[in-house]
Amino acid sequence: MLTEPKFRHPGGRSLTLRAARLAGIARGDAVLDIACGDGATVALLRSTHGANAVGADIAAEGADFIVRADASALPFRGAEFGFCFMECALSVISDREAALSEAARVLSPRGKLVFSDLYNRRGETPFTLDGLRRMFADSGFAVLFEEDHTPALVTYAAENPDCACEFGGARGLGYILMVCEKEPQA
Repeated sequence: MLTEPKFRHPGGRSLTLRAARLAGIARGDAVLDIACGDGATVALLRSTHGANAVGADIAAEGADFIVRADASALPFRGAEFGFCFMECALSVISDREAALSEAARVLSPRGKLVFSDLYNRRGETPFTLDGLRRMFADSGFAVLFEEDHTPALVTYAAENPDCACEFGGARGLGYILMVCEKEPQA
């Protein structure tokens, strides 16, 4: 019996479903999950939305809908996807600018980037909300929607004591969901 992939980010399945609804994902939409881990989001979007979803992860193995790829060098054509997900990924990617540039490259015009990750609520750079907004703008994205999910981070840290975000809420870390749109080229 196959086991279902585990969601390894705060908010889990319910936050991913909320993000998909906010982004407007529909049956047949081409979706890429960047740094997808074992593919939980990909499997969910395929089963609940009928999306043509694939994942890319540097340590990918097993699933036929996940390719082994670094987020800063994606093996896909330009403008191939209408949506990209980056859940709990950008904060651990070493070359963030390259990863966002690649997301913009593979997204179609006006494509959506669904982002959820840690941010620093105490104003220390680079992962403040203003810093994230600037990073997205510099990469050609406009933030359409943002919503704080810090309580989900606190719950996740309590339920997963070995996670890197241990005691996140108490140390000034928050968790944010953002939906961004690829801005048209000038």
